[in-house]
Amino acid sequence: TSCELGGWGGNGGGVIIARVGSFSGTGNLLANGRAGFLPNFTAGGCTDGAGGGGAGGSILVATTGSLAGRTFSANGGNGANSSYDRHGPGGGGGGGALYFAASAAPTLSVAGGNSGVDRGNITPINLANGDGIAEPWFATTGTFTVLGNSTTLTTACSTALAVTKNNGTATLVAGSTTNYTITFTNSGPTSANNAIAKDIPSAGLSNCSVTGCSATGSPAASCPGGLANLFTPSGLTITSLPANSSITFNVSCGVTATGQ
Repeated sequence: TSCELGGWGGNGGGVIIARVGSFSGTGNLLANGRAGFLPNFTAGGCTDGAGGGGAGGSILVATTGSLAGRTFSANGGNGANSSYDRHGPGGGGGGGALYFAASAAPTLSVAGGNSGVDRGNITPINLANGDGIAEPWFATTGTFTVLGNSTTLTTACSTALAVTKNNGTATLVAGSTTNYTITFTNSGPTSANNAIAKDIPSAGLSNCSVTGCSATGSPAASCPGGLANLFTPSGLTITSLPANSSITFNVSCGVTATGQ
């Protein structure tokens, strides 16, 4: 009987990287390795050395929303079986790596693949599954280095900022004064210290000044010094703007524009 037909290894899982505000729908993220292969052989042939399972891939996800109810999977593929005694069943693929940052965790799976068996279910000896790594990558930790290597992930851009501006009227009279508020809000999940605030006066407004500043939050934001810089191209640096805080500037400008 000829046993010269070797199997081949399964493909490794891919790489999934996502940094988003939220996920919608009910889908799962899968980067599993494929099982080892057996060749198609004719009657009387056999597999002499089956293929190993592919390694699990990598999934890195950062979101300010929840991942509850979802599954992230980077399992290793199973090794293929050999149909000839002690001629090398395939080894199982190692589990991959999963890292996430979210308000609620997904279900995680990074199991190593099972080794194949010889004909007659002769199981290889002293072969352990190579499970992978699944860890939370919390947004509040700032910087996270994956597996001690030089690749560093930072959450600096995950903060949600918003600006609102209102003077409470739709009509202005030339020669009068208009008063308005500008509110800068940080909805989190991380601080936005040293954010730059700008409000360049539009044509038709002059002699603008900041007449007041107030802050909210726990901890609250800090009103900065040098408020006149709000109207300059370089802007005003807000040195402290924690998550879930806001800062409001009261502004007064002279109205020089005339309507039609």
